[in-house]
This record gives sequence, C-alpha cells and structure tokens, in this order.
Amino acid sequence: MRRIAALALLCVGCGPTARVDVYLEAEPDLAARATAIAIRVEDTSGVVVFDESTSLADRSLPVAVRLEPSGGDAARTFLVVARLVDGAGVIIARVAARGGYVAGETRELRLRFEAGCDAGLACDGATTCRDGACVDACAAELGGCGDPDGGAPDLDAGDLDAGARDAGDFDAAVHVAAYVTRSVARFDTSDAATWRSALGSAERIETGDRAWIALVSAALNDGSARLLVDGVEVALGATPTDAPSGPGPFSAFALLPSGGAHTVDVELQARVMGTTASLRDVSLVAFPLPAGTAVQVDEALADSFQLQSAEWQTRAEVRFTPATSGRHLVLAAVSATPAPALDTVSVRVLDGTGAHWPAASGSPPHLAGASDERQTFFLARAPMLAGGAEASFAVQVRAGSPSSNTSHARVIAFDLAGFAATRHDEQLPAGSTSAGSPMVLASVNAPAGPVRDWIVIGSVALLSAGTRGASLRVGDLEHRYQHAFSGDARLSYPGVFALATGEPFTASSAAFGAGASVEHREAVVHALALP
Repeated sequence: MRRIAALALLCVGCGPTARVDVYLEAEPDLAARATAIAIRVEDTSGVVVFDESTSLADRSLPVAVRLEPSGGDAARTFLVVARLVDGAGVIIARVAARGGYVAGETRELRLRFEAGCDAGLACDGATTCRDGACVDACAAELGGCGDPDGGAPDLDAGDLDAGARDAGDFDAAVHVAAYVTRSVARFDTSDAATWRSALGSAERIETGDRAWIALVSAALNDGSARLLVDGVEVALGATPTDAPSGPGPFSAFALLPSGGAHTVDVELQARVMGTTASLRDVSLVAFPLPAGTAVQVDEALADSFQLQSAEWQTRAEVRFTPATSGRHLVLAAVSATPAPALDTVSVRVLDGTGAHWPAASGSPPHLAGASDERQTFFLARAPMLAGGAEASFAVQVRAGSPSSNTSHARVIAFDLAGFAATRHDEQLPAGSTSAGSPMVLASVNAPAGPVRDWIVIGSVALLSAGTRGASLRVGDLEHRYQHAFSGDARLSYPGVFALATGEPFTASSAAFGAGASVEHREAVVHALALP
C-alpha cells in the first residue's frame, strides 16, 4: 500500500495540531472498472469548498485525502464525499464520511467502495451506503458528528493550500456526467405481499431549473413490476400467465418537473407467494432537458380502464403548436390486459396527420396482445413538426371483448432543438426474420468529438407466436430479450442507455427468431447529446 506522502493530499487550513488522513479503497471489481475518482468537501451550509477529480490512468487505489482544521481548531468537523467513475463517465460507486479531529493527533479513516452496493448511488447529504442501505455517514471513531441527520458538517471554507498537493494529481478534464443512471443485472423476490425495490433504494433526483425525463427498461419474469415517481405508481407490467421460456419486456417513463427533488424507483412483486419473480438487465436513465425546452405531457394512470367496445378509444393525448419547425421526440406508453386469454388489445398512436404508429400494415395492423397478463407497450418517434401548425399525438386502444382493460397511458413530446446533437433512424414497414442472431433494423452513428453525455433510446415491435427476441446495442453494451409463447403475442421491446464519450459509437435496434419467421415493425433508435 502506498504511503500518504505518495498520494494526492488535500489540506484544509494546514494547521499542525490535528489531522485526519482519509484513505479511499475499493473492492477489486470496482477498482478494475474505475478510471477516475471525484472528491468533494462541503462546508456546514452545504457550500462546496473543494470539488475535483483525478484520473486513475497513471495511478491506482488507494487514494488519500489529508484534512486539517483551519487554524488548528480541533473542534471543527468535516464531510468528505468520493465517487468512482468508469470509462463512460458513469458513477459506479459512492462513499461518504463525516467526523471530527483529535487535538495534537493524526488519525486514519479508511473508506471502502463496495461492489453490489447500488443503493450508494442514491445516498446523498451526509449519508453513505453500507450493506445495500443508505445510513448515516458518521465516522463514530473520530467523533464530532453532531446530530445524525446532520446535513453538512462545520468545515472551514477558507483557502485550500494548493502547495500541499501535487497539481498533476488532479485532472480537471475528467468529465462528470449530467445524467443519472442505475443498472441492476438481476433482482429476484418471492414476496407476493410486498413490493421490493429492484434498485436497492429509490433514486433521488434534484431537477433544479429544468425538467427531467426518466426512462426504464427491463426484462420481467413471473411477477409484476412498476415504476414509482414520488411514491406514485406511473407504470405497471406483469408476466404472461402462460409461463414464457424467458422474460418479457417491461418499459416505463415519466416527466420529472423542475423546481424540486423527486424520487424514482423500480419495484418488483412475485405473482404468487413462493414463486420467484425476477427483473433482469434493469436500466434506469434520467436526464435533464435543455434549458427552455418545450415539453408536453398527458397521462391516464387509473388502473383497469375497461374497454367498452371494439372502437378505438383515446387514453392520453397532447395537442400543441410548435413555435418553430423542427424535430420533436414523442414517447408513448400504455399497459394492456387482454381478457379472456385469447382476446386481443390493440394499441396505436394516432398523429395529427391521420397516420398510425405502427404503420397500418401487416396482420394484425397494429400492436396487439394475447395470452398476456399485463403488457407494457412503448413507442418512440422523432417526427419533423412545422412551426405555427397544430400537432397532436394520441395513445389509442381497442379490444374485441369488453372485459379487456388498459391502464397507465402516457404520452410526452418535447422539442429537440436545444440538444447539442441528435441522430435518428426509424424503420417502420413490416418485415420478418427467422435468423437466430440479431438482424439490425435501425442504427445510428455518432462521430468522434468532444466528450458529451449521450442518451440512446430504442425499441422494436415484434409479432407472432413462438420464440423471438430483440436487442438494443450501443458499442459493446447490449439489452437483449428472448422468450417463447404458446399462443400468439405482440410485444414492444424497449432499450435505454446513457454514456459519456467523445469516441465514435454505433447504436442499433435488432430482432431475431429461432428458425421460425417472426414479424417485426416499428424499429427505431434515437441518440440525443446533452448540451
């Protein structure tokens, strides 16, 4: 282990009478993935007095931070927060500690980034993650913690002594992503009475002066999943009742208004007690809309809206007049429950020109579901809209039986003019494939350039019985779904990624079968670069 003199040091006040050397270590898997470490110190009012990142390209963990109280006043306390960042600019671990000094002594405090402690990314203020839960970050062995709810401690905001550290240790060019992302490889529960967080704990997002969009994609098996925003259920999906050979898609999204803090969580519940429900490849991505972005939203979240006839019924609709011409991204979703089992619920988006999404071709002409308990349908398009002309987008449903129902309908449309760059590909005509490996249907390429935050959203709609699957790829990252139904089923498969990069990359949506022909339509991929 390297000694403190060989590491990056931060001196606050640089008095000789008391100090705390904070060693930041990590479990091997996290250490191998990390490319940078960000360190922040706050004063008692929450003002950041130090906030820099250092590259780990030419050094390795542990990294140490030396804290000394201003004027040698050992009665002062501190808060230090550190984050590990991977090569895509994503924060993969967080740790925090607050404590005090002992007059005339140098104390050591060892903080360890833990693998599998996903809840640590949701912890904030003077809290840290231990054993998958956010707990008080008080370093009790150092004292000086004060009230456990604490907020930031009383650290002096005086000048930092730049001479006490090697300026080359800190790389100011390290990019800190503006988006929030949480990924969970797999979460299981056998509890049919209580909803369980698949993220470990809710993600807390401070929206500030901008609205945010939160999107979720996952593979669901043998249970029910839902998206909660500020404790309100905004999306609900359930496993098919005829036990697929693999998980089906779960998709959800929501608008987080500006001007406050919001919590976002993905929860899972078993279908019946004793069975094991699972969510796999869970991806939560939340990002701020550019300042001044025009955004429209409508929703109908009430559960079990019963379809009264075979006529198309509107469940959510936005109408607006863009000030200028340009692309808008339109996100639409609804949950559908066919009943009886062999009935179908058809889903479409109707735009103001009379066009249907998906295109009214193939058989049946629109997305539909059978033999499914509660599907979540997801569509994403980026149409060009004319300035000064009214635009409208409506989520519509219909069923052959009045016992079928829908719920959690939502449509959001927002202007893309404020983004630094956008890329779009929409392959809408119906087609088919029987290939066992994914056949790319839609793709975009992002060129090399300055490091930017990219949000990638894609989806594929598949129809037909039997084994089928879809995937969304961004570089070496992939979301993939594969399952089989004994009856006919129509599903929309979502995918969402966030990455920070200046390197060129390709994002694509694809479909595959298993020897039998599988119909596909509405394959899209959209890449948005945050300003």
